[in-house]
Amino acid sequence: MGYFRTRFHLTTLALSSLALGALFAPGATPAATPTATPSIQHAAATSTKTKAQGPIQWVPYDQALAQAKASKRPLYLQFHANWCPYCKKLEKESYSRAAVQKLLNTQFIPVRLTEGDKSRFKVAGETVTVNDLFAKYQVTGFPTLVFLSADGQPLGKTPGYVEPQPFEALLSFVASESYNTTTFAEYQQQYKQK
Repeated sequence: MGYFRTRFHLTTLALSSLALGALFAPGATPAATPTATPSIQHAAATSTKTKAQGPIQWVPYDQALAQAKASKRPLYLQFHANWCPYCKKLEKESYSRAAVQKLLNTQFIPVRLTEGDKSRFKVAGETVTVNDLFAKYQVTGFPTLVFLSADGQPLGKTPGYVEPQPFEALLSFVASESYNTTTFAEYQQQYKQK
């Protein structure tokens, strides 16, 4: 069976000179096979609404699932590798932006899963390793961005680096649940006009 068992599937959009792959659109589910065996880093979570958010408040995976349910906020998972130049570029160019920090810290529960991390998590009475999570979410490259609903159901994923402007629009698209009524391409056009 395919990765997505919800009402969404992935599409590919070309944005500027960079192809932004696998974004949300209402419809069918794609099939894919997991091939990677990578990992997760943690940090404490806070949710503040200050203008300058500061760094992303990364949360351990098991804690993030509980926080998402309690707060009714979706999860944002970044599958990351310390050696990955595009992960570093995402950090430098997108995560440094105040609007992105505010969206991630107030509208999502952000989790960073890092290749090579040996962490284990208790989820629904079972121990889950970082490698298990890479396989579960079918990560085959870095960075890979995965969005989950507040109850942990997959909404969509985007493999590869995303430029800052489309990344901010993507976060807004998911946070506003606009995927229920429009495609990301349509949403992004409206977002650019704001």
